[in-house]
Amino acid sequence: MIWVEILSRHKELISRSRHAAGRGALSIGRGYDNDVIVDDTCVAPQHVLLRRDDHGIWTVEDRGTQNGLFDSRGHRHTRLVLLTGDTLFRIGHTWLRIRSADFPVAPERRLAPPQRLWPWILLLTALAFGFVTLEIWLTQTGEPRLSFYLMPVVSLLASLVIWAALWAGLSRLLSGTANFARHTLIALSGLAVALLLDPLSRWASFAFSSRLLADYSYVAHWLVLGVVCFYHLRIISAYHLRLKAAIVTALCIAAAVVQWLAQDPFNTQQDNNANNPYLKGLWPPAMRVIAPKSQDDFFRSIEKIKTDLDELRKKEPEGGSMFDMILEGDD
Repeated sequence: MIWVEILSRHKELISRSRHAAGRGALSIGRGYDNDVIVDDTCVAPQHVLLRRDDHGIWTVEDRGTQNGLFDSRGHRHTRLVLLTGDTLFRIGHTWLRIRSADFPVAPERRLAPPQRLWPWILLLTALAFGFVTLEIWLTQTGEPRLSFYLMPVVSLLASLVIWAALWAGLSRLLSGTANFARHTLIALSGLAVALLLDPLSRWASFAFSSRLLADYSYVAHWLVLGVVCFYHLRIISAYHLRLKAAIVTALCIAAAVVQWLAQDPFNTQQDNNANNPYLKGLWPPAMRVIAPKSQDDFFRSIEKIKTDLDELRKKEPEGGSMFDMILEGDD
């Protein structure tokens, strides 16, 4: 007794049928007169023929079809030997394999207890929105109003629900299961990390006196978004994870480069100091990692600036004034 198994393009089992091994030959194709019928428009009515030799080894032969017979590496054959039950062959877009009744199977897996995700979801929700409320309260300089707190929290909650619902809908469409709770937990985890990045980047900019940490903190946000998208894709399907990671990484790098170019990094005259977070936040001196400059260094840099300004005053302007240009035009 043998089993003929039909697999999908992703090599997932679709169906299996049992046949008597003593028959010696089995026909596979799209026609109804075959022993195994494959519902694939790229498969011929009589596509391949399975044969068993005297030693019990099965071979598959192409019956002169247009699309042919392929092995697991994509090489075309007219005849292929099926050495083991894991040997795959493809006709059209359909993968097949032959297994005997004594083919060993993996031992049973331990039944995992159901995961309780909603307590973690509620905890992350409370932490995230509590942190947003705290940030708003720390930036308040006038009379507090309830709308100052409700509007950011409600808009953030709506965005979170829409994001999780879109991924759950995509998961339902592609894998048959919505997994709304898992997608919500992934989105909340990414949101919590993103909310912590802003104060962390401000502190790091102050502690290390680094303008780069302030100017390029958006790279970390794109990285968090990429990790979140990867885990969403992993919930939908656990196949081709390396390809998914490569695509998500490439898209995040492209987005970071576009944002970097939008800031016009080649314009040396652009003044970005007003946009640097580390210049806006004041932290206690004890939180500095790098010691501040001494007074001598500070006044030495001031003298250098004064010297440079004096040199610039002595130079003649390269272009004339607007009034000179008008007079030249009259001449």
